[in-house]
Amino acid sequence: MSDPPPAAAAEPAAGAPGMASSENPQPAGPVALINRHVAALWSQHGVRPGPPVGDAEFLRRATLDLAGRVPTVEEVDAFSADPSADKRAKAVDRLLASDGHGEHFADLYMDELVGRAVRVRQRIARPLRRFLVESFRDNRPFDELTMELLAARGDYDARPQVGFVAAAQLGGGDVAALAGKSARLFLGQQIQCAQCHDHPFDARYRQRDFAGFAAYFAGARVRRVRPDAEPGGKNKGPPALVVFDRWNATYDMVPPGETEGQAVAPRFFGRDLVPIEGETRRATVARAIVDSDDFARVTVNRTWYVLTGVAPVEPWDDLGDPGAHPPLLVELAADFAASGYDHRRLVRAIVLSNAYARSSTGGPTVADDPTLPERIWARAAVRTLSADQLFRSLLVATGLDRALRDGGFEGAVARRKNRALREYLFVYDDDTMADVDSFSGSVAQALLLLNGEVTNRGTASGRRAGDRGLVVGRLFDEVTDRDRRIRRLFATAYARGPSPTELETARAFVEEAGGSRRAYEDLFYALLTSVEFATNH
Repeated sequence: MSDPPPAAAAEPAAGAPGMASSENPQPAGPVALINRHVAALWSQHGVRPGPPVGDAEFLRRATLDLAGRVPTVEEVDAFSADPSADKRAKAVDRLLASDGHGEHFADLYMDELVGRAVRVRQRIARPLRRFLVESFRDNRPFDELTMELLAARGDYDARPQVGFVAAAQLGGGDVAALAGKSARLFLGQQIQCAQCHDHPFDARYRQRDFAGFAAYFAGARVRRVRPDAEPGGKNKGPPALVVFDRWNATYDMVPPGETEGQAVAPRFFGRDLVPIEGETRRATVARAIVDSDDFARVTVNRTWYVLTGVAPVEPWDDLGDPGAHPPLLVELAADFAASGYDHRRLVRAIVLSNAYARSSTGGPTVADDPTLPERIWARAAVRTLSADQLFRSLLVATGLDRALRDGGFEGAVARRKNRALREYLFVYDDDTMADVDSFSGSVAQALLLLNGEVTNRGTASGRRAGDRGLVVGRLFDEVTDRDRRIRRLFATAYARGPSPTELETARAFVEEAGGSRRAYEDLFYALLTSVEFATNH
């Protein structure tokens, strides 16, 4: 690697060549904290940061990350026409306040909390998802949200926050699985590896440490309660799910080489917790979890991963030794805790930082470590869309969401989405049956997208009954110029206009087909089934 140029670590000053005019030249608070640490990383590794992302790419990236969909063409036009220096901050604030933000982050957490196999079972998943949507929409403090998920009791329909505990058992898990998932998601510690013996890779965790932690969850139970029968013996509806705690439950540890279990007292990684009078063991350990430094750190680590594709500590759910945590993670987590666990503030800071604002093209190359620029956020990583992002983006880009909503078919959208998720689950699962969420581009996945009902119908020009208002149909109603039609389709799919080469290729294609509706349908279909549409970059 060559020696770094004099200002290798510095972010170019506002107005410097290549700097988009809408970047905030004087960030403050957590944004400045992030920028300082990222600049230090660039300097430490002798890497000059890549060019800043352009406005069009920023809007598309932020809309996918914050609302789980591509921007509408109206949003693209409004953003492009905004001359203000803080247009990016205004767009981010609008997206964070949108209903789509709550829905997108609820879906992200649903996959982790209950797993895809349980998530597609709507009777089980719907109440918990609704609770999460409302929590992210209202920006509920993240420590309070986590406490509810870990400690809540009661009827699932009335208190859907019990869904995390219920799903662990309904999905075939046991107390040990619930404890392991809780430690992984909310502490970033992979203690499940110490369930049957001392941890093979981390000397901090012995089998007894896992057992002591799991003992806090030993009393968690899920019961199905049948509703009162109507006259004639018919039940009034499906059974209710009730989560409760058995106060005298114990967790038995079976040491290696032995067959008899030993009851283990609850302990939180080497220390005893003092319960508040009347609280359950789950409530006691939930308080300890959210008071831990690791809770704030794993939340920041995961949020950073969701927004950039690369966490400060990889993998995001295995923080390891606290003494090895990078200063960026330590200080940003402390800021997150001091803010009252304000999740929206955390997301906003990352998205408006210099780390997020890098282009995915151009930038530095490191011959002996090609992935380094992405790992230190000197160049943006290209990320495949999740199944949710892809589905929402197809609905928005084609106009199907508007057509169905205007026709009063919101329920049809929800049902079609659930069917699509079931299809994705079947096609995307790997050989080990793990939950696979992103569109990774295999042949089977490509065929599912190419032949999908949503794509086929959405690229039509409105000739079918009920399809008026779709993008190509509106294009013919509102625009007569060929090049303007082509530019509109590119803006709809990619949030940008075509390059000169793309425009020339599209012109030739449309002219060869005589400028017919079918030509524009086929062009739009090609855009929506491209790698560019299926990735965040």
